[in-house]
Amino acid sequence: MNATKNTFSLTRLGLLLKREYSVNWKQHVYRLLAIYGTFLVTLFLTMLTNDPYTPSAQTIHHFTGIVAFICGVVSMVYLSQMMKPMETKTSRINYLMLPATNAEKFVSRLLMATVGFWITAIVALALATASRYIFMPFMYVNPDLYHPIFGNVMAELFDFSCQALDIKGFIISDFEAGMFVVMLVIWGYTIYMLGGNIWYKNAFIKTVAAMTVITILGNIVLISLISAFGITKEDFTILLNTATGVFTVLTIVNIWLSYRLFRRAQVIRNLKNML
Repeated sequence: MNATKNTFSLTRLGLLLKREYSVNWKQHVYRLLAIYGTFLVTLFLTMLTNDPYTPSAQTIHHFTGIVAFICGVVSMVYLSQMMKPMETKTSRINYLMLPATNAEKFVSRLLMATVGFWITAIVALALATASRYIFMPFMYVNPDLYHPIFGNVMAELFDFSCQALDIKGFIISDFEAGMFVVMLVIWGYTIYMLGGNIWYKNAFIKTVAAMTVITILGNIVLISLISAFGITKEDFTILLNTATGVFTVLTIVNIWLSYRLFRRAQVIRNLKNML
């Protein structure tokens, strides 16, 4: 790599990503195989448990729902492990000595945990849907499932259109509900990113525990407020939009804290210097 400058360099960022894949290629292959195996088993069980006369669209819908759940969990694991190169003293020294800025290193790790995961998941999904032809001749399934299904699964998996929500009789527009759900999900992912920067070991388990506590307390507070004061449709809409704004701000704060914790990480980590 070239000598490090203070400016952000896409060239150095590309070299960091190339280094990650060249140094840890076995780990990435193992992850790809693990996700591929999970998708293939899921597809096999879905086709096995569904009635042969079940419409293929319904079978694909069931499979896509499970794939979405798997991708959600695994992507959170990826984010919680994004600081894996900082786990031990030796690996931390090697990573901090790389001729790149802190911003470039942070963005490279974030890209590996997000874009890198989705590339792996999509490749695994393509392999799994193609591999179904190995066992389908031995199963009695809907003949329509012999047609290519990868495009159908991808279209449904990345269908971000949101239906209007009916919560306690309040019909919420698809845009308002969609924005709230999107920001809630993004905020949840940044929590796991933040957890990965706070706890380098067992970050996913610790973050799940923290998120469980936050979710329980948040639901208790929300239900208590609604029960105590009552709420109209207009109030609920205002509350939903306010929550969207709050989660947007919290998302930005989580990203800023994650970068600050990463930037402050030293060869010998000191909790007093983490913030």
